[in-house]
Amino acid sequence: MNGCLVCKSAVKGDELFCKECSKFALVSVRTCRYCGAFVPVPVDKRCRSCKGKTLYFDLIYSSFIYCGAVESAVSMMKYGKIRHYAEVMGDHLAKDVPECITEGRTVIFPPMRFLDKFKRSFNQAEIMAEKIAVRHGLKIDPGLIRKVKRTEPQASLSYEKRQINLRDAFRLTKSAENGKFVLVDDVCTTFSTINTISKLLKDNGAQSVTAVTFARTSRYFS
Repeated sequence: MNGCLVCKSAVKGDELFCKECSKFALVSVRTCRYCGAFVPVPVDKRCRSCKGKTLYFDLIYSSFIYCGAVESAVSMMKYGKIRHYAEVMGDHLAKDVPECITEGRTVIFPPMRFLDKFKRSFNQAEIMAEKIAVRHGLKIDPGLIRKVKRTEPQASLSYEKRQINLRDAFRLTKSAENGKFVLVDDVCTTFSTINTISKLLKDNGAQSVTAVTFARTSRYFS
């Protein structure tokens, strides 16, 4: 670790952020039991983020809320093409994720098209997935899913448009029959990518799909 992911100042141990920046790094707590989104008051029913939507994943966990220092760090990683940040975030996520999310599962991640990965030089979700697999002693299957269609950047699209954008974007390269998977990604926004891949796996015989992300967007924080 070379210092705070935002301001580069000194940090304690393996902390991601310095004392000041950590004030703006919100840990994900009080989440919807169905879709993992932050909720002001926990209740045993669907939240505003997932009400009326069909969910194909069984459980989802995120370490942080995507805002403030966390959003800055993720943006720097992606658009600054800083591979080291993906490795540090992956280490944190691997230590943070509950055992119930990962135990007995094969680790997978959303693939990138060759050209997109070439431009960035890495797939941050793949790096985070590898970290989780190693720390928890799990098998990783990097070739199970292929991205077969070019899609528009998801960031500015609504949930409905994201669904259309991702339609037929992924294919399986082999059977997922009776498989148990944990799907790892860097950020969950509307859970469209996670839900699309989970549906693909379930439609092809997967028994269970959980998901893990470093950060999760929230309608309550920006």
